[in-house]
Amino acid sequence: MRTAALVILLMTALVLQGVVVPRLEWGGARADVMLVLALFLALHARRPWSWWSGVVVGAACDLASMERFGLFTLTYGLTGLFVATIREYLFIYNVLIQAGTALLAGVATQAAWLVYRSWQSPAGVGGFSHEGWTLIKSALLTALLVPPAHYALLSIARWLGVPDPKYRAARWK
Repeated sequence: MRTAALVILLMTALVLQGVVVPRLEWGGARADVMLVLALFLALHARRPWSWWSGVVVGAACDLASMERFGLFTLTYGLTGLFVATIREYLFIYNVLIQAGTALLAGVATQAAWLVYRSWQSPAGVGGFSHEGWTLIKSALLTALLVPPAHYALLSIARWLGVPDPKYRAARWK
């Protein structure tokens, strides 16, 4: 993984998350571009980078947010570590595997943030049924964003320093 490419990718994802995604909101639910990036790096980067990808993406989110430092680092870090650990058991170039992994990771991270928000400010959570539905919609939007995003990122895999797909069908060309 090339450091300059990672910094450019992180800045682009942060701008997309902060500027574009709020305009594509669906009933209070937003896609999580940073989770998509963390999952891509956890699935496709070489070993040391794949283990630490979630921590790096989470730290960038923490630096750009007004939350306490460590919330995003911990959630994205644990998600990236888990996905990087199980990637040997997955066919990572399959679109359904990518979307399913993003759906499960999205539900897990959104649930962790919901628990954090309810612990931080019990009056600020608008009922678990409403929040739960928003959580599921957000995870679905993230899962729908994964296939085109992974396709775009795999097309510049060599520039990123990520290994090219080893299967011809996975290149989508």
